[in-house]
Amino acid sequence: MTGKELGYISGAHANGQLSGDGEYTRLCSTWLEHRIGSDKAVLDLE
Repeated sequence: MTGKELGYISGAHANGQLSGDGEYTRLCSTWLEHRIGSDKAVLDLE
């Protein structure tokens, strides 16, 4: 937990992007790519 979770949820709600390939999914994929040194990371959205 970082303390920013409620703000992120609020932002997703305000953007109307509550599921799927939205801004936070892309941010998470980019973070994971850098973290593990991968060219591409794909999150399973099921």
